[in-house]
This record gives sequence, structure tokens and C-alpha cells, in this order.
Amino acid sequence: MTTALVIVERSSGGIRRASLEALGKARSLGLSTVALVAGSDPSAAARAASAHADRVLAAAHPDLERYDAEAHVALAERVTRDVSPSLVLGPATSTGRDLVARLSARLGAGYAAEITDITIDPDGRPTARRAVHGGKAVAVVAFEGPPPWLATVRPGAFPTPSPGAAGKIEMLHPALPEIRTRVVSFEEAGGKRVHVTEAEIVISGGRGLGDPAAFTLIERLADRLGAAVGASRAVVDAGWRDASEQVGKSGNTVAPRLYVAFGVSGAVHHVMGMAGAGTVVVVNRDPAAPFFKHADHGLVGDALVVLPALLEELGA
Repeated sequence: MTTALVIVERSSGGIRRASLEALGKARSLGLSTVALVAGSDPSAAARAASAHADRVLAAAHPDLERYDAEAHVALAERVTRDVSPSLVLGPATSTGRDLVARLSARLGAGYAAEITDITIDPDGRPTARRAVHGGKAVAVVAFEGPPPWLATVRPGAFPTPSPGAAGKIEMLHPALPEIRTRVVSFEEAGGKRVHVTEAEIVISGGRGLGDPAAFTLIERLADRLGAAVGASRAVVDAGWRDASEQVGKSGNTVAPRLYVAFGVSGAVHHVMGMAGAGTVVVVNRDPAAPFFKHADHGLVGDALVVLPALLEELGA
């Protein structure tokens, strides 16, 4: 095994954190790393990826600006066949899961979803690990057949790498198949705040807040700290918050430096979504709340008392 191809997702002015983590993991395996970036003008994302890859393929085409399965899978298949990598990695985002699964079917290649670790065996084959049964067990996945071997990397499973020497950027202007569907508009959810999957700090709220209006306190704290707002599944199901903020197995997986939860009980599905967080702070009035078992710092108290006092202390 010598080469890894990493399919990179763009963000405003750069690339998504989950893609950085995948690039860092590929390089840590000692593989020559090729990044594939696509868009109508992928130059900014290509420059960001070049600090973490030996080679960047920047595919420019109007039909690649937003994810389209026909266009992006056709591009990924062509590049994979040209590069002949042993390993293909993508982020386990909604886009990445769809793209890499389709690509594996096109190539007839082995695919492991949402891996949390990957190593190279002495015979040059990768062995991946992924959480199963609500995170209570780890499945070891061995790849059969010839390369390439494909996997999506669970966001937060690996550290964000430090920039290295800039890799070479090669511009591509691919011919694409006829696109039968087209995105006519796109609206970013969540306003101006950073998305939970990209944030260094996440402030989450749960049903323990008692009322959806109490989330204004969470929002004020998040704005003061430059943080993202997170939510438990219970409050999303209740219609209090948008699903884009949900943290957990059926929502977003996050790995911030600091995760603060107010009124979140800490069900296993929620904990699975933030298990990669650095420091965890839990505020809950129930001393038996299971989240305290996962906290670095815990405070038994009413969030509606603690939040105003904290905001006053911070001058927010």
C-alpha cells in the first residue's frame, strides 16, 4: 500500500474539519496522500487541502458546486481509476456516506462505514474499526479482494492535523455526464453561527431547560464564546430546535475542545455523538443523570439559575 485518495468536502473559504481529519489520518499511515477537491471554483479549498496532502486534484465545473450524486460519483470514479490508490477515504458526513458508498458499488470494492480507526497490516492490507451496538462494542473490519479499499471516517475520530509542506495543486476541468437533477437554490441553516461539526466549543441544551424559550440563554452564551449551539434529540423531536443542531447517533457527531451541556440527561445515543470531545462540562439538576459519568466537570443545579449567573459573570 502506497497511496491514499481522500475525497474532500469544501466549507466557506476552506475545507470541512472532517476532511482535515481524514487527510491527517492518511498521512499518519505513511501513505502518499492525494486530495480530491471539487467545485465551480475549488482554488481556495485546494490551497487549504495542500497543507495536508502531497498532491491536490482540484476539479472545476459548475455542476460540482453543490453535491450531485451523478456528477460527483462520476468524477470520483474517474480519478480513482487514474490515481490507482490502495485506500480511498471520505468523511462520514451525509454527503460523504452517500458518495463513497456509491463509489464502492461502481468499483466493486470493499467499503467500511464510519470507521473510528484504521491500521495497515504487515501484508499491506488495512484493518478498520468501527463502533457498534450504541458504542458498547467495536467491530474489527478486514478488507477482502484487491484494492482499492474504501472507508468513511467518523467525524471527531482523529485529531485535526497540523499543516505541513504544501503539496502540488493540479487543476482539472472534467467532462461530466448529463445531469438530470439540479439544485436551484441553497440556504445555509443555522444563521451566522459555526455548525456543530466544525466548532471548537459546543453549548448544548436538553429537555431539562423546561421551555424552548430558554434556548435564548444557550444562544447568548454561545455567541459570547464563539461557540455552536447543540441540542438533544428530545428537544429536536419536540420541535424546539432544528435538526441541524442535533448531537447524537441519529444527529451530528462532534469533537470540540469544550462541550457544555445544560439539562441534557446523557442518553447513550447522545453520548455517542460527542464522545470525541476534549473537556466535557455537565449542568443538570438531577444528581443521578447518566451524563455526569462522562463529565470532566459536573454541577448539580438548575440550568435556568446557572445560565443567567454565568452570562452575568461573562458580561453577556
